[in-house]
Amino acid sequence: FDPDNLPSSLLPQYNHPQILHPTAAAININETIWDAYVNQLLPLFTTEGDDGNYVPTATSDLQCLQAISRRIHYGKFVAEAK
Repeated sequence: FDPDNLPSSLLPQYNHPQILHPTAAAININETIWDAYVNQLLPLFTTEGDDGNYVPTATSDLQCLQAISRRIHYGKFVAEAK
């Protein structure tokens, strides 16, 4: 969700074969997902404050964001198949 701040990879880049139509492959809505998660979803079930559980919270947030992103982006494959 923040590829601009990642360190360089130690492994060589692998060029995956193009499966989706180029237009579908170019769709990436991670910024929209991040905004909706942080500004709309989290306020519905959290309260303001600091409980000190930074690592479990960050891990849970990351798992939720990855699951939402994966589900939405897999939809591109389903949409193109139909």
